[in-house]
Amino acid sequence: MLTFTPDGRFLLVANEGEPSDDYLVDPEGSVSIVDLGAGLPGTVRTAGFSAFAGTLLSPAVRVFGPRASFAQDLEPEYITVSDDGRRAWVTLQDNNAIAEIDVERGVTIAIRGLGFKDHLLVGNGLDASDRDGPSINILTWPVRGLYQPDAIASYRVGGQTYLITANEGDARDYDGFSEEARVGALRLDPVAFPNAAALQSSAQLGRLTVTTANGDPDRDGDFDELYSFQRPFLLDLDRRDRSRLRQRRQARADHERSRAVQLRPRLEQLVRHAQRQQGPRARGRRDRDHRRANLGVHRARANRRHRRLRRDRPARAADHPVSQQPELRRQHRCGHGRRPRAGGDPLHPGRGEPDGGPLPVVANEVSGTTTIYRIDVKPGERDGDERRRRGGDPD
Repeated sequence: MLTFTPDGRFLLVANEGEPSDDYLVDPEGSVSIVDLGAGLPGTVRTAGFSAFAGTLLSPAVRVFGPRASFAQDLEPEYITVSDDGRRAWVTLQDNNAIAEIDVERGVTIAIRGLGFKDHLLVGNGLDASDRDGPSINILTWPVRGLYQPDAIASYRVGGQTYLITANEGDARDYDGFSEEARVGALRLDPVAFPNAAALQSSAQLGRLTVTTANGDPDRDGDFDELYSFQRPFLLDLDRRDRSRLRQRRQARADHERSRAVQLRPRLEQLVRHAQRQQGPRARGRRDRDHRRANLGVHRARANRRHRRLRRDRPARAADHPVSQQPELRRQHRCGHGRRPRAGGDPLHPGRGEPDGGPLPVVANEVSGTTTIYRIDVKPGERDGDERRRRGGDPD
């Protein structure tokens, strides 16, 4: 991923450094900063991560690749830049962390873990099995979710900078190394999971895909905790305190329920197809398919900001208005038809449109096509009007 600072002086490039499929070659991750202030070709500085090797970082920062150094294990994904262009924040998806970059100096100044989502808490439930009947069953479970931020965006409200991440939920799965395993295949600690036999059934957690890189802190071969790959939720991070990132709000199970209602006809169609192909027990891939998400933050009409959450699978996009207090309420949703896995999502300012409206531009990774949308807002309709007309929140 590459992006410019607002003044166009610096170009920042995320050098992910993914390993080879056999995991014998694993380049160091870094961020290149190209200074174009004096014109082309520019001067390049590289912000690396080696200086943080051996330092005391949050336990939520995952470093687990086989034979990998600290810098090799970190894999930068997406970048967002502050309004003044002095700071940049880089997602380290596999590592469950965000790095902060001093743009002018060209150095990494912090690496911060994002913690875990407790799926035992009310409102944090998930549908963990595709073998528990035909309905959508969102329940609480003794599982922690890795946030694994992919796309990231930033904006300022009331003099404060906020970061928003779309949490992809992806695993390292190579020929030479894989962290994926189903709960039913693990040996669970009998003290931590006295009901292990029930939990490991296919109707409960048995088919849920989790990581083997976390969950066995005493290294005795059984798992004391379970860590799943997070569903693609929006996560607001308040950067008011320079020493840490404070989580403000995150999407809850309501988003999953809303999506289940919206997509029920399509889900039922997919289940019927799967049953024809695989037999009557088939329900889909909810237990293991990592629903990838991405996002963008753009300025819409009347100086309102929206964040667009885009799902790679299924290929859909949803707009969420950003107000004085960050909230997670969907404003609009649209599907990408038969163009799966939506990629980048920039926003064209719409200067060519008669009404000057914004034009979301979506790159579709698999089909190799680009889709351009126009956002039509009915005259007089504002953020709260649609909710009142429908008798409640659209979610």
